[in-house]
Amino acid sequence: MKVNVFLMRHAKVDGAAALYGHTDVGIKAEHNSQALQALLSESLDINRVVSSPLSRCMSLAEPFSEQSGIELNIEPAFAEMNFGDFDGVPFDRMSKEEWQTLEPFWTTPVTCQLPNAETLEDFHLRVSRAWHRLLQTHQHTLLFCHGGVIRQILANVLDLDWRNPKLYAALAIGNATVTQLQFDSRYPSMISVKVIGQPISSFTLID
Repeated sequence: MKVNVFLMRHAKVDGAAALYGHTDVGIKAEHNSQALQALLSESLDINRVVSSPLSRCMSLAEPFSEQSGIELNIEPAFAEMNFGDFDGVPFDRMSKEEWQTLEPFWTTPVTCQLPNAETLEDFHLRVSRAWHRLLQTHQHTLLFCHGGVIRQILANVLDLDWRNPKLYAALAIGNATVTQLQFDSRYPSMISVKVIGQPISSFTLID
């Protein structure tokens, strides 16, 4: 049996440009309404709904769960990376000294740990372990999560080097987009990547 897993990135946050990791920033209601209607109009044949506990994911996962009649499972391990002292701080309010601390993180994130932040390695391990637990259910799943989480899952599936900064700088995962993965329940380790970052408004299921 073919099993589909859909990774849904939350809509654009209602906040100034910043590193939003564990900061619980919300989504504009109209953005979620549009995404919800698009999701409900698709015939995704979902058996399981899973979400990051952060409100930017839950605010879409909860109404989808209610209207589809599928129980919502909250998985803290699928939360975005914690950026420590820089988490949620608007870029336009940072001092010159803060920018000097942050700049190396863009080019060498694996060796540049931000103050009081989660390491990239810990983030990778956290998401990877949760991903393998999810696969063991062998259920058609819709996962509401974050851009960083989706990149870690793709690195796991495609055996990419999660240390490579290009994974974060060059792989675009837009807001309110769907990434479709598929595997045969008899061979769960053989996962196909069907779609990466397609807007939910124009998403087309690939069998």
